[in-house]
Amino acid sequence: MSIPIRFFSAPDDTSAAEALGRDPESAQETMVRGHFLASSAMTEWETILTGRSPEGHAQAARLRVVADDRPRSSSKIFAAPPGLRVALATADRARLAEVAHQWMDQYGGQHGNLEPSDVRTILYEMSRLARMADAEREGVYFWLR
Repeated sequence: MSIPIRFFSAPDDTSAAEALGRDPESAQETMVRGHFLASSAMTEWETILTGRSPEGHAQAARLRVVADDRPRSSSKIFAAPPGLRVALATADRARLAEVAHQWMDQYGGQHGNLEPSDVRTILYEMSRLARMADAEREGVYFWLR
């Protein structure tokens, strides 16, 4: 099942977790994107960007939950893996377009009816957010609702 996701930056996990109690639009550079399996996509994008094997990557990188609103709702806030944040911050648009294409070929069918242009846009905007977060020494988070 696919769920909505919002990407944002925050100074730390505590600040990111506060987004559960308020609209994350108040968080810096919030981006609302369509429905896809975000937690899987994060791991898959990091695997492609870093060149790690999917098997080795699955063992090394687990998504870190910084807030969980259960049982009240199914909302969770995750910290984007550091390797993904760094890779996104340093990748240029051409590399991100390659990653989007490769991801669509390898994994896209598992994530609904996303268009390649949608994936490129998400990666471009996440890359911009990662660069801004690095400049401000903040983390990148995503909220699954």
